[in-house]
Amino acid sequence: MQQDEIYLIDMWRLLSRQRWWFLGVFVIVLALVVGYLATAKRQWEVDAWVQVGQNGTAPVGQDPKLESLIRVMERLKTNGFKNEVLAGIGIPLKSPEARLYRGSMKLEAQPYANLMHITVRAYSPGDARQLAIATVDHLRGIHKSLGVVPLATAQKRLQEIDGELDAALADRERLRGELGVGHGDGALASFSLAGTDAGIRDLQQARGEIRTRLEGNYTFDTSMPWPVQVSEAPVVPMIPLVAGLGVLGGLLAGVLVSIAADARRRSTAGPAEGTHWADNPYGGERDDYEARHGSADAARHTPA
Repeated sequence: MQQDEIYLIDMWRLLSRQRWWFLGVFVIVLALVVGYLATAKRQWEVDAWVQVGQNGTAPVGQDPKLESLIRVMERLKTNGFKNEVLAGIGIPLKSPEARLYRGSMKLEAQPYANLMHITVRAYSPGDARQLAIATVDHLRGIHKSLGVVPLATAQKRLQEIDGELDAALADRERLRGELGVGHGDGALASFSLAGTDAGIRDLQQARGEIRTRLEGNYTFDTSMPWPVQVSEAPVVPMIPLVAGLGVLGGLLAGVLVSIAADARRRSTAGPAEGTHWADNPYGGERDDYEARHGSADAARHTPA
C-alpha cells in the first residue's frame, strides 16, 4: 500500500536541496514589502465629535435640534458639502489630499448623546486636524443660518411680552391709585385690578419661560464638546501588520516554489543506477542512498 504522508524531515530535506530557490523567492518578496513600506504615503486619522446646535424655543413636541442627526449625516455624505469644506481651506478639489478626504470620511450618529462622530484621514497630522476643524466649522455656519429666524422670532416675542408687561404694570398702578382715592365705581376698579394682576402673572411666566429657553443649556450653536484626536502613528500603512504578512508570504512563496522546482527536477532527471531511486516503487527522499552489499536492492541490480 502506497503511503502519501509528508513528514517534516522530508520537507526539510526538500528545502535543503532547493535552498537557493527558497532563499531567492523569500528575499524578493521581502524586498517588495520593504519597497512598499518605504514608498507608501503615510496616512493619519483624526476623530472629531460634533454636538448639533439646538433651539430651545421650539414648540413643545418638536425636535429642538437645528437639524436632525440623520439629516446631518446625509448632508456630510454629499460631495457638495465636502467640496465646500476643501474650497474653504484652499485645497484643490482634484488633488490627492481632496480625494483622500472625500473617500475616508466615516460618520457615526449617537442620538442619545446628541453627538455625531466624524473620522477623516490626511497625509499629515496637521492636515488631518485642519480638515476636521474645517468640517465642523462649515457645519456650524450652516446651522447658524438655520437658527437665525427661530432665534429672531423668540427675541421679538420676548420684546413684545416686555412691552405688554410694562403696560400692564402701569395699568395696575393706575387702578390702585383709583381705589386709593375712592374715585369712580370701586367694585369695577377692584375687578379690573384682579384681572390685571392675573394678566401680569401670565406675562411674567411667559417671559421667564422664554428667557430660560434662551439660556445656554437649551439654546446653543453646533460645536465640538472635546478637542479633535489625531492618531499618534500613521494608520496606513500598518507597518507591523504589513511586515508580518510579508515575512509569512515570503516563507510560503519560497516553500511553494521550492516544491515546484524539486518536482520539475525529478520529472526531468532520471535516477542513478544502483541508487535507492532506481526501480523503487515507493519513492523516497534520499538521493545519495546507495545499495549496500548484500541488501535486497543490491541483489536486484546484481547481474545473473
